[in-house]
Amino acid sequence: MVATSLIPAVQQQYIAIAFSHDPIMGEDFVTECVMSDMGQFAGWEPEIFISFNHGKSNDRVFLNDDEHRTLISNVSSQVVDGRLVCQFTQQIIPQIDRKNGLVWNLDKSFFIMGATGSAQPDGE
Repeated sequence: MVATSLIPAVQQQYIAIAFSHDPIMGEDFVTECVMSDMGQFAGWEPEIFISFNHGKSNDRVFLNDDEHRTLISNVSSQVVDGRLVCQFTQQIIPQIDRKNGLVWNLDKSFFIMGATGSAQPDGE
């Protein structure tokens, strides 16, 4: 995934891809990559989250550490020319709990939607 350039550039950025059964946002399975500040000693690290669009709002789907390691692997990212670039491997057929239908099999045809923006705590 590659985000568009943000102007002005911000350190904390996200990029997300939604898998949808129709061309309208809502009731979509989402994979997000967020470049986050992990603290003074760890620096900036990519984090991959799974979430779900309920209408126009988005809620993260909680995955415990084992579920996350099973579903998502090989995570890397960098910021190149102001653009967040994320690479990771995600299971097409998840070998984890489906979280009441919020985690989908990705072995079908979907409409793909993308979003990118600031992940700054103040929303700027």
